[in-house]
Amino acid sequence: MDEGFDGDDARNRDGVAGRAATPAGDAVTSADRAALRRIRVRASIWLAAFLALLACAVAAGADRAGATPLGRVYPWLAIVAFVVGVGALTYLIGWRRAAALIRDAEDGDRVAAAYLRRGPQLGTVDWWWTQPPVRPSSERRRVLALGAIQLVAAALLLGIDVALAVSGVFADAGMSGFPLAIALSCVPLIAVGAWCVAFRFHPTERRVRTLRRMQWALFAYGLVGLAVVGLLSRGVAACAAYTTVVVFAGSVSRAVTPIARMALPDHVVVADTRAAIDEDIARRVRAEAQVPSVWSGRSANAA
Repeated sequence: MDEGFDGDDARNRDGVAGRAATPAGDAVTSADRAALRRIRVRASIWLAAFLALLACAVAAGADRAGATPLGRVYPWLAIVAFVVGVGALTYLIGWRRAAALIRDAEDGDRVAAAYLRRGPQLGTVDWWWTQPPVRPSSERRRVLALGAIQLVAAALLLGIDVALAVSGVFADAGMSGFPLAIALSCVPLIAVGAWCVAFRFHPTERRVRTLRRMQWALFAYGLVGLAVVGLLSRGVAACAAYTTVVVFAGSVSRAVTPIARMALPDHVVVADTRAAIDEDIARRVRAEAQVPSVWSGRSANAA
């Protein structure tokens, strides 16, 4: 199965040469189409092998008495069919991913074209390990989803807070400062949620910078609010509840920042995880002293 993922060095060199000779306006090269054909052929072979093994495993499972040779090797057939099925599914996903990438690039999609130009060659180890191109539209939907979670959480907390305060539960339990703590803690949730919704419809670099300043403002608000809640409630529970909600809102705001940068229009992100790993390994090898082992010295002396 490793052979299918690799693609030999000659094919990699041909792919790089094909890219260098290709005009900038044409992102899809002949090497890309050849790689797609190889992935399709391998996916077909793995799928055919899986279907054949699955049919044999089903036939062997039907022989409960074990009178036939297939019935006696049923457990092994089932295991092999499962392993081959995983390989077939992997190649089918890769085939679909590569075909969609080439189709989008041919249709003029800038993200797909940039991925083909700057990303790893299709079918290589780097390509299998690198995540698909990041699209700003999908990242903006993630920002909107995080904002919706913040706003829904604030609405639920405020609703529960009002209901319990009106019913007198807090007063009966001696938690008079709890309603104020919950109300103050919802302000960061509403602020971050409103920013996410506004960014979804108007994504700009200026709004990202505003979010960074908002994080410092939320930090200051959290400290001031904690002091106010502590003075008015004089209870650990109210302070703990307030701190938990404010820290949650601040964590979401920090998590949204890199997503918002990737969601900016005309922003193309081509992740190259495998290349970064290889570069880190090479850096460690260069930094560490290469000391010959004792066993290699003994073998050399013996020779």
